[in-house]
Amino acid sequence: MFPVQTRVIFNPRLKCFYDTLERKRLKGAAKLLAKTFWPTYSFRRAPQTPRLAPGVSARQGRARGSRVDREVAAVARGERLRSPHPFTLYALEALRRCALHLVGAQVVVYEGTVATAVDILATDASGTYTCIELKCSSDSRYTSACGPMRGVLSGRTDALSEQHAVQCQVLPRLPNSTDTDPCAQVTRLLFERTYGINANACILRINESGATVSRLPRSQDAARALGVIVG
Repeated sequence: MFPVQTRVIFNPRLKCFYDTLERKRLKGAAKLLAKTFWPTYSFRRAPQTPRLAPGVSARQGRARGSRVDREVAAVARGERLRSPHPFTLYALEALRRCALHLVGAQVVVYEGTVATAVDILATDASGTYTCIELKCSSDSRYTSACGPMRGVLSGRTDALSEQHAVQCQVLPRLPNSTDTDPCAQVTRLLFERTYGINANACILRINESGATVSRLPRSQDAARALGVIVG
């Protein structure tokens, strides 16, 4: 089991990250990223592409994602699942297939007044830690953009695919990208700064068709984008 820090935690009662030493609330990195770089994104306005399988509503999708998060976290704690969601099985099989060993989940990382949680923390065959962003999503609007992002990320399209990359590392190179995306290293950088350990970053995306793992190389714009939200 990974020895997690206990100074900053997610407080379920307050529904926020909380610094137990300073006794104050911290801001969530995901909300800050959205507010700063894609404040006007709308899933409904994003052009729809043909579905590969029947979709679900936004509410159903959030509930499904929350369940998979909880189940993966339970497995990380060594618990056995009675009736896991199929997406959970997809996630665990994808980790096995990529030789990624699950060592933790929902690992809180922070800097200054900003915090987030690593969805899945794993080690690869060499023992290097990997921060994995777990995303359950349909294909219907995943790569469709609602215009460009803002600020230091204004050269990027505002699509769910790139937003997910943002939350993991501050934009890496995604499949079919023509250049280096600057937005998925937030979680990885916060992990490295919290624990003083170098790490890799991946997005584990799950839908009705199964799971895919995208490894994210480092981006030159990562620290700059993180600096914007940390202030």
